[in-house]
Amino acid sequence: MQEIENNEGEITPEIDQRLGLTQEQFEDKAVSYGYLMKHINDESVIIQNEIERLQGILKAKNALEAQLKTRITEAMISMNIEKVTKNNLTLSLRKSEQLIIQDDAVVPSKYLSKKLVLTPDKTALKTDIKAGKKIKGISVITKQNLQIK
Repeated sequence: MQEIENNEGEITPEIDQRLGLTQEQFEDKAVSYGYLMKHINDESVIIQNEIERLQGILKAKNALEAQLKTRITEAMISMNIEKVTKNNLTLSLRKSEQLIIQDDAVVPSKYLSKKLVLTPDKTALKTDIKAGKKIKGISVITKQNLQIK
């Protein structure tokens, strides 16, 4: 496992040969594979939890930044200050325009653009294929999925 991790997850032919299963070693290696897959899954859960924790921190930091920006902007506007420069830092206000549409239903049709997204209905396709209907380029396969408990 350490060798695979050192290779950034790449399995070299030498490692592949050592990982290969033979009939006489199957049960021991299968159990070892199972423990290794469980270990990898456990690490993945830890990594996912850390990603979610960091995303929470990022969301909080972004919210704080937005609050501070709003407060300083409101203060500068209320005091009629357009620019503050001190200690190599400049805060300034600039004008911008924003279009506000209160109700999409009132927008004239000449200003509307169509966005059409077509996606296959996999459930209907699978049902029809299993019922015997032939659809070119579409098939249903049966897979064996490993469970580790």
